[in-house]
Amino acid sequence: MKFPSFRPALIASTIALAAGLQDVADISPKSSLRGDASKQPVASATNNLRALQDNEMEGKLLVRDINYGEDALEGDGDGDSNLRRLKKNNKGKKNNKGKGRPDETLHVEFADGMIYELKNINSSWTNGKGKGKVSGKDRIKLSKNCIVDAGSASIDLRGSEPEDMASNKLFDRRGLQEATTRRTAAQERNLAALRGDDGRMLQTGTKTVLAVKVVMNGGNEYSDSMSSLRDKVFGTDKDIYNLKSQYAACSYDQLIFDPTPNREISSTAPNDGSTNIENGVVTIRINRDVVTGEDGRVNNAVTSKINELFGVSSPRQLADYVMYCHPEGTMGGIAYAYINSWNSVYKDTWCNSLSAQMHEVRIPMYVLIFSSMCIK
Repeated sequence: MKFPSFRPALIASTIALAAGLQDVADISPKSSLRGDASKQPVASATNNLRALQDNEMEGKLLVRDINYGEDALEGDGDGDSNLRRLKKNNKGKKNNKGKGRPDETLHVEFADGMIYELKNINSSWTNGKGKGKVSGKDRIKLSKNCIVDAGSASIDLRGSEPEDMASNKLFDRRGLQEATTRRTAAQERNLAALRGDDGRMLQTGTKTVLAVKVVMNGGNEYSDSMSSLRDKVFGTDKDIYNLKSQYAACSYDQLIFDPTPNREISSTAPNDGSTNIENGVVTIRINRDVVTGEDGRVNNAVTSKINELFGVSSPRQLADYVMYCHPEGTMGGIAYAYINSWNSVYKDTWCNSLSAQMHEVRIPMYVLIFSSMCIK
């Protein structure tokens, strides 16, 4: 059996990815985790404040893991080769050089795929009930007193605590009658894997990916071509090292990433430059100016436009994993992903970077153990 070969520089990155998946599943507060600051209302740079709507009170809890570039990756800086993930130092903190930027932030995702950062959460929750929550699995309910800031794509909890909702775990410990059941150590490990107790679940089979070229006002857009983006993700032309090839090699062909099926936009959609989905890529045009730090607002605008153009309630109905390729200037970091989620976001041609792709397209998996090239 033949597999695509690995670039040696990528082995360290993939090992770091696997190691990182072991400790990012829950939201136990860290020094770099933003969300439990003061209880004062968050100041808005825009006039986009509004009350939380009834259909926005319940959602899925997410943790966003952020790469800042000069601190997170090192190499020749071409957005593709010789990049290596610099994970954590002995204290379990990323090397952020004291810049006061959070490595992780708390968010909530609503049914339509809109994602908002959670601010001013009561610290008793993050230090108590919140410590056992799992990103991408557990659900929360917010108070009616919360304030939404559309400009920063954030929700001010004003010192309140999220209400716990039913867990999405495959098994609930309370339904297992563990006190009266005796199992071997091997059985317990297998059951823990099924439950997802450590935040990882076995991922095999074929998964679909959609890469989105974001176009904004003033000619600002992801600066590479659609054909190049397709090649960097799926290897459709000359790039033999890509997201699809590397996950296939790493899993011994147990996990395959394919382009999401082609789909046409609605016949009533405006002719603004947005395109049909073709071979796993799409162009989405939004009526927004580039403002640094409003990447969350851009993401939600892209999500809303995708829902409108393709008649879905959330982009996750189109593909298992959706990559948003922003133009230069919208975000401070180079890339980030919501752990155990469908969405990852990239700064311009960092969308082409194989190391960034493999770190941000988060696969909570045991499948990596199939390959000694990935984990020692």
